Amino acid sequence: MLTERLIDRSLNLMPIAPDPICPACGSRIVSGSVVFYNDDHLTHIDCHNGILTDAADKIVAVLARHPAADFCHTCLAGELNIAHEAVQKGIVRLRTSAEVTIRIGDCSRCQRPRVTVRARIFGRGRAVADD
Repeated sequence: MLTERLIDRSLNLMPIAPDPICPACGSRIVSGSVVFYNDDHLTHIDCHNGILTDAADKIVAVLARHPAADFCHTCLAGELNIAHEAVQKGIVRLRTSAEVTIRIGDCSRCQRPRVTVRARIFGRGRAVADD
């Protein structure tokens, strides 16, 4: 004699959550997409990398306009009108490049002792310290 199994069918009645939306591009994030998770939202990995590249490029542009100036993260965020976190991530991305020098010192803008970044000045085929 076959016994009757109790089957929980309550899962079939639950609504399906909509696909999340990428805040950078506005497109749906579908199952199987490669994503970056930050705090409470998902972003396509390509969109996330694009945001960081844009922030890094903007930081380099500001530093190039002020070659002898040291900028802290807060002043760069204010200068570029972008989030402090975007500046931090952009500088992390630039950390291994030859374009910037990161050090502890007084910010040229706010005059506070902070971690600062400045354009690396090149001359005669090598980096030149401008202290």
